[in-house]
Amino acid sequence: MKRWLVFALPLLILCLAFSKGRIRKGFEALSVYNYFEAKSQFERGLKKWPSASAYGLSIIYGRNDNPFHNLDSALHYAEMARDMFPSDDLKRLEFMQLYNVTDSSIRSQILYVDSFAFARTKALHTVTAYQRFIDQHPNALQSEEAIQLRNQLAFDQVKTNHTHEGYMAFMEQYPEARQVPEARALYEETFYAYMTRDGKLGSFLAFSESYPHSPYRRAALDKVFDLSTPNKTSAELHQFVRNFPNNPNVPDAWQLIYNKEVRSLTAETLASFTLKYPDYPRMDELKEKFNLAVTRFFPVEIRGLWGFVNENGKVAVPAIYDWVEPFNEGLALVGKGGKMGFIDKSGNVVVPIRYESAELFLGGLAVVEKDDLYGAVNRQGSVVIPFKYEELGDFTDQLTYAVLEDEVGYIDKKGRTIVPFQYDFGTSFRDGFAKVGADDLYGLINIRGEEVIPVRHTYIEEFERGVTRAREDELYGLYDRKGKLFIPFEYDNIGLPYEGLIVAVRGQKLGFVNDTGAVAIDFMYQADGRNIREVGFQNGYASVLLKGKYCLIDADGKRVLPANYDAIGGWQNTRRMPVLKQRNWGYVNIDNKTVIPFRYEFAAPFKDHMAVVKFKGNYGIIDTTGAYIIEPTFRLIDVFDTLMYAAKSDDYWGLLTFSGDTLIAFEHSEYERIEDDILQLKSNGKTHYYNLSLRQWIWRKD
Repeated sequence: MKRWLVFALPLLILCLAFSKGRIRKGFEALSVYNYFEAKSQFERGLKKWPSASAYGLSIIYGRNDNPFHNLDSALHYAEMARDMFPSDDLKRLEFMQLYNVTDSSIRSQILYVDSFAFARTKALHTVTAYQRFIDQHPNALQSEEAIQLRNQLAFDQVKTNHTHEGYMAFMEQYPEARQVPEARALYEETFYAYMTRDGKLGSFLAFSESYPHSPYRRAALDKVFDLSTPNKTSAELHQFVRNFPNNPNVPDAWQLIYNKEVRSLTAETLASFTLKYPDYPRMDELKEKFNLAVTRFFPVEIRGLWGFVNENGKVAVPAIYDWVEPFNEGLALVGKGGKMGFIDKSGNVVVPIRYESAELFLGGLAVVEKDDLYGAVNRQGSVVIPFKYEELGDFTDQLTYAVLEDEVGYIDKKGRTIVPFQYDFGTSFRDGFAKVGADDLYGLINIRGEEVIPVRHTYIEEFERGVTRAREDELYGLYDRKGKLFIPFEYDNIGLPYEGLIVAVRGQKLGFVNDTGAVAIDFMYQADGRNIREVGFQNGYASVLLKGKYCLIDADGKRVLPANYDAIGGWQNTRRMPVLKQRNWGYVNIDNKTVIPFRYEFAAPFKDHMAVVKFKGNYGIIDTTGAYIIEPTFRLIDVFDTLMYAAKSDDYWGLLTFSGDTLIAFEHSEYERIEDDILQLKSNGKTHYYNLSLRQWIWRKD
């Protein structure tokens, strides 16, 4: 054996030295563009010097000035060079560095090949070419751009054909594409056109009945209206109302009849109209609905008093009030001289300004206070509930709770007692149920006053997600909407159903049960003090605490993320989940691989390929690669959509676009998105309004 070593060791050294020569000769040949010799040397050196040889071969295949040019091979050998890189062999590293074969140069070669391949792909500009690049270069920096270009090109092709089958195929093939919403809209449009292509009344009726959730159901019902009333005579319109009472065009039909029949607002004309059309809705409500309901009004302050402007920025109600509330159900609550009342959009006082307090209208009634007692008025200002109650709730489900002589009962909109005054406590109805209590015990009643869940619990909640949580003898259980106790009182705390499972706490241990009460996931996790109503499965996973660290489990109890994290910020996007580890936030995927490094003080879930992060005390926005779309220079950031965002710089808010335009300067102390397209901002004690859709001010007074 020793004799063998004596001969083998020199031979091994000789082989290594000889293979070094191949590397040297290969790079020397490469430097003078002798690709045939270089390729031969590198191929023979692959066995002894795989990383250096593969790097040389990648350069040869990557250049387009030789017959060996092949980007697929270039990428293959570059990745081989990276994977075979001898990071722990100092002698090899020193030798390879002589020819610039380093970890950095290999990474650069991969980036170069990716870039070259992407340029070639863009030149071809076909769906097939982009798909090939995506498949062969999944980690390329250009991968996301390739996906977007592929999707857009595929979508353009589908739009050229413009068929509902094509749009459906696109959505199925590219479900993550940003064009999916537009494809969905075009699918609905073309599908509607196809199903009603004969233009007959029966087809539009069938469509409206068969596809109740289609966005074109209204268009189909509009065609039913048009085809049923071709001449729009009063007789046709009235017949349409009787034949199709649920058609949304019925108000329009009535308005047309009204316009035809009521030529002047005289008593005789109105009386004649009422006799001829006894089923006609209330005229004043129709007039208000069609003339003013579609116009938005905004409270504004002018010289210390309040009024309203419309969405065009014109003063619609003069500023003569001490304060106003936004319009609700066509009426606005206003205050003057310490009293309250309501006005309509014409500025008319419809509920006299004489009440001590008032709530907003709900279901056509408003609760008001007079002489320390409560009643209710209707939209015409008439008192429909007398002032005799010590307290009145909101009218929901046609009922409200009332307090009379310190006892709680329920009355309807006409003031009739529906549930006797027998409780110490009561809430407004929600989804057909109200919480009531007596002697510090609680239960739930329905709108008939029946105790669906008896008043015997030390704690009970209103129904949510089809169940209510209740407590008895300090333990929690769950009732269903029929009043059945389907989770018995045997847990120290319990949550709500999420995806068929319910979190529960027993002692200090947390687990999950199913809707039959059987244990689905063992009680082995820690009860961590979170609001248990918000703990549950979402998108197939739940975050739980184990030995002081959070992990992610699936519905079978399997840990898909280990218990390594101080927090898990969300898992809607399992490719990039924000997690907290050792005081830093980063992003991991469902395979627990770090996809964006742990370097942030805060990291929000991704939305539309963007995420808000906090770095060195300031907020910015990153893309899916971790690159900054918006550098972290702001105190706060609120992303509206893919076009614009609000940001706080120093103590002031502004509005910017992702393209770098400043829409609203940083000079506003407060802002609120009061509607999807309307911002309310405040500066120097003044209230302003901005239209996001139009990107212009509705009202701004300095």
